Amino acid sequence: MRGQEAITIICKMLAAANLGVHIFKNNRETNFSGVEYIVVNHLPFPQEPGLQEGYANINIHVKDAGTGEPDSGRINEISESVLPLFEETEDAEGNVYTERSGAEFSLYDDSFSDDDDGTHYQNFKIKVVYIN
Repeated sequence: MRGQEAITIICKMLAAANLGVHIFKNNRETNFSGVEYIVVNHLPFPQEPGLQEGYANINIHVKDAGTGEPDSGRINEISESVLPLFEETEDAEGNVYTERSGAEFSLYDDSFSDDDDGTHYQNFKIKVVYIN
């Protein structure tokens, strides 16, 4: 699996969830003027044969309030709609994931930060386990 294939799958999952938020692959369009958006990108995906792990990022951006503070409530609301997409299956060891195109997608970690476009964002790093 290549990284672009993984983020295409993730974008389709997000689109099917009807989040009401614009979704971008790799980068936000420079002329985008909306107040909420999601950017899905990836880190390097190993291409060696056998069982591999790659990582994708889902960044949920929401425009800051007039005071410059993050709109944490709205970010949390969108996040709560995204997380279940990666929790469809639980194995005997308690690992939770979603399977698509022969790969397992699961939440690896999360962080919260500000961006230079007047937004704050929730980052979800998604682990993708696949066989080449």
